[in-house]
Amino acid sequence: MESTDSPGKYAVIPAGAGGAFWPGANPDGDEATISLLDLIASELVSGEIVVVIEVGVGEGLEYIVGFADAGDSEGRRARVDLNEIYHKAAEKLGGELAKPVSRAEF
Repeated sequence: MESTDSPGKYAVIPAGAGGAFWPGANPDGDEATISLLDLIASELVSGEIVVVIEVGVGEGLEYIVGFADAGDSEGRRARVDLNEIYHKAAEKLGGELAKPVSRAEF
């Protein structure tokens, strides 16, 4: 889907499978997995960055999981895990995490 705000920029949205995680299966049917990030990054020109965001729910909707991965054509990668917020909040706000950490789940 092409962005209406930034022509030439696109979004790819997975369909089915009950979640928003990118499939890792190889369409050729062998055991090797594929990486959507690596596939797209290999087509980028210098200076472009791809961001792949994955979200989903675990075990009967008890918690949310999420990751954002970024990459460029030179093979550099970065990852942010949604669960990093607990430690980042303690670092930035100067507080301590409850022991055990109180997570946003039920």
